[in-house]
Amino acid sequence: MVKSLYSGVSGLKTHQSKMDVIGNNIANVNTTGFKTGVVTFKDVYYQNKINPSSGTSTLGGVNPAQVGYGVRLNSTVANMTQSGFTYTDSKWDMALDGEGFFQVMDGSGNIFYTRAGAFSVDADGYLVNASGYHVLGVTGDSNGVEPSSEAIRIIIPDTDAHASSATKMVNGTNVTLSMSAPSDNTDMTVTFNAADYP
Repeated sequence: MVKSLYSGVSGLKTHQSKMDVIGNNIANVNTTGFKTGVVTFKDVYYQNKINPSSGTSTLGGVNPAQVGYGVRLNSTVANMTQSGFTYTDSKWDMALDGEGFFQVMDGSGNIFYTRAGAFSVDADGYLVNASGYHVLGVTGDSNGVEPSSEAIRIIIPDTDAHASSATKMVNGTNVTLSMSAPSDNTDMTVTFNAADYP
């Protein structure tokens, strides 16, 4: 009788852990880049009441008779599936479509990975996340030089508020063409054509 009560209590306690994770998921519904937690359970152990026996030429084998003694939390893992996109008023905010993470670096040079793309530009012109960590990119140039593994801090050039620009990815590097201070009625058309590199 006491063992059956303890088994039931283990189920209630483990279910409470699942409810805690669900509550945390609900609390973070508006947290940028948050990934929900998923809980899995695992049975604790079994006691053999009847030991198994192998079959003979005249009699079949006997399966064990086991009694389980409850459940425990097996794992809590992040659900890394793609979420929906949300419009923001910031031109610096970004979202990842598919797998991958943004690389950010704190003031001590430690590198972290995040899917939260709520970025801004600091006083020095660097692209930073909400914690003030620098967003990292890789080197390369618009002349066809392949990006390397060297991490660089992304700096946003100071441009006129009325400037027009266009950006396209060329060999893994964003290439931006801009025209400074056009008149209010000026339309700018930029065409990117493939080029042969020596």
